[in-house]
Amino acid sequence: MSKLILSFSLISLLFIYSNDIHSSEDDLYEFSWLDQDKEVYVLQNRKYRKDDSFYLSGGGGLTTSGAFVNAFTLQAKTGYFFKEDWGLEFLFSKNFGKENNVAELIKNPNGIAGSVPFRVFVKSYFGGQILWSPFYSKINTFNKIVYVDWMFGIGGAFLTESNNRSITSSNTNDFSQNNRSISDDSQDIEDSHFAFMWSTGLQFYVSEDFYIKLDMLATHFNTITQTSSGNTIMYNNYDVGLNFGYIF
Repeated sequence: MSKLILSFSLISLLFIYSNDIHSSEDDLYEFSWLDQDKEVYVLQNRKYRKDDSFYLSGGGGLTTSGAFVNAFTLQAKTGYFFKEDWGLEFLFSKNFGKENNVAELIKNPNGIAGSVPFRVFVKSYFGGQILWSPFYSKINTFNKIVYVDWMFGIGGAFLTESNNRSITSSNTNDFSQNNRSISDDSQDIEDSHFAFMWSTGLQFYVSEDFYIKLDMLATHFNTITQTSSGNTIMYNNYDVGLNFGYIF
């Protein structure tokens, strides 16, 4: 009987104070173990807003696609968030690449003449995308709150690439290192395409005006592999980069 009375009392107290058990953007929590000058906001609060804001950013990274290519990228971006979760972004990327050791081994296995693998160098692309920022979070590390937005983008770009189909389409079998340097791209054929583009990234806020963004930007396009037949393949290019931005 006493346990029943105790349970009923607890339920009654919870019901009475249920209207006070909630969290909003205006709520603050006080933690005695934290520095007294620090304020800890509940998760719903967004300390840094994007609504009606422009931004500029620049950075670089690595190209993670292409079995026969080592490449890196330099990027510049600008955009505008017309709502907290939605924005527009325009970007330019300049890529630099060279054939890697895997391509060299295929060309010259065991020091003898081999074959030339088909490879693509993405040289640059310029495009735009719609950004969606549905996720917002806070990370507490070493008594420091880090604010993060997780964003997704989708759009299109005009892309320039070069490939070695003039060599891979050749009937000659003499592709030895003595006749062609591994890094020689003088016989490459350059093409321009419209590419489908998407991205995802984590934006870490340093202050109200500055942020650091870690993102991956993918472009997909059709490129010709055989000059005579016009055969094409879908090529996928993935650039992983770190960008430093300013919001105004």
